[in-house]
Amino acid sequence: MNRDVKTSFKRFLTWCKTEALPLWIDKGISKEGRFWERLDRNGRPITDLAQRVYVQCRQCLVFSEAAIRKWHPSSEEIAINGLNAIVSSLGFTTLGNTKFEGVPYSLKPNGEINDPRSDLYTYGFVLLTLAQYIKLVDEDKGIACADELTHFLDSYMSSDFGGWVESLPITIPRRQNPHMHLFEAMLAMYECTGLDRFGEYADKLVELFRYRFLHPQRPYKLVEFFDHDWSADQQSGHIIEPGHMFEWVWLLKWYERLNRKQHSIDLNELFDQAAKLGLSGDKTRVINSADLHGNIVNRGSRYWPQTEAVKAGLILGQGGNQQGLEIASSVLNSLLESFLGRNAPIRGGWVDGLDHNGEPVDDFNSASAFYHYVGVAAELDDFLSIHEEKG
Repeated sequence: MNRDVKTSFKRFLTWCKTEALPLWIDKGISKEGRFWERLDRNGRPITDLAQRVYVQCRQCLVFSEAAIRKWHPSSEEIAINGLNAIVSSLGFTTLGNTKFEGVPYSLKPNGEINDPRSDLYTYGFVLLTLAQYIKLVDEDKGIACADELTHFLDSYMSSDFGGWVESLPITIPRRQNPHMHLFEAMLAMYECTGLDRFGEYADKLVELFRYRFLHPQRPYKLVEFFDHDWSADQQSGHIIEPGHMFEWVWLLKWYERLNRKQHSIDLNELFDQAAKLGLSGDKTRVINSADLHGNIVNRGSRYWPQTEAVKAGLILGQGGNQQGLEIASSVLNSLLESFLGRNAPIRGGWVDGLDHNGEPVDDFNSASAFYHYVGVAAELDDFLSIHEEKG
């Protein structure tokens, strides 16, 4: 591996462990043990914002990963406290029965329900959190809660056209993104439990990806927005988000490792098409969106497409895709310089996005981003461990 590439990989991992984690441990947790949504440009928590449940879950995932990898001495206690809070506060009976009534979208700062609607995107992250609860706290209890949640999804949110409705009350357009994170959650549940029922959910979501989300004509393009029957939405059905194409590469590679069914997707081709649609001219930044014809729709760049390009490039690079590794390195360097470096409000913080000129569009630190950054750090940690073992 090129020395400069290895240096940038280690630099990001060090940033995550020695700058970002200490910041959010010190400033990002309320005295009740919940996680603040945002820190201002000076690192102070913004305390009057509603707390989205999926952000609470994402922060549990952050500290659970840090605990498992022993990145910070405080991470295990924070993770276990957060995981216990999720299970105790979201209405689980923990008995595996059918009395579970769903999870609210957001809470008030005092813990009361702010927005009661059921949201599929949120449920994906609750399930992901339960997978970590199973690893770190209580396997039987975590599985019982996951069974309650999947029963709720199948009973109240299942769609006659496949998949699940994205919210209750039902909204249009339908979206692939919540299903993608539900797929991620089912992979995590299957991996940590070995229970085939979670693997079968993952199989169904792969089929949805192949026959509904991918545009029927090659080369691969991932459609984002749909009508109720999975036909393309008339107003936004032409939108492509390259970041999600990269994310599916990483997820489908995980699916392969779990030895489920053959998905028949050429992941190198999917990655190449995501790069063609999404990478800036100098191949250092992923744009927000394009259309089915390859025209740029939004030339700005949010943080998360960058992280997904890095993860996908790394995972393909391990299989010999040198271009994937080069793109991962190039995008990671840009991420370090632009999102986490000169534009970051404070040390260990970040900006959410850049405009088409590369200028920041905000000056706060959003907690929801940390899950994506830790996902990159975990992949880098694994990648570096493998290559150091090989010498």
